[in-house]
Amino acid sequence: GNVEKGNISVKLTVDCVPPQHSSMPPSETNVGILSRAIQRLEARPFPADLGTYLDGMGRVGGDLPLWLRFVVANSWLFSPILSHVVLSKQTTAATAR
Repeated sequence: GNVEKGNISVKLTVDCVPPQHSSMPPSETNVGILSRAIQRLEARPFPADLGTYLDGMGRVGGDLPLWLRFVVANSWLFSPILSHVVLSKQTTAATAR
């Protein structure tokens, strides 16, 4: 099965620091404020949702090794470990966020 992920477009603007001459820049610039806002967005990714990931794993369950079928079938028990493993790799983390 395919999973459709949503998207969002965000327009960030900063106009709280009055313009000044570059020879006397303020201690906090609009660019600095904007860059901190972007940093904060990147530091708080969407929470992981293992449900979609496990659904996909369940669909290919017959092709998985026995130990992995056991883990997927008992995800209620292994969810902390699964979450750590899935989120530790960029390729699998993308499927869970």
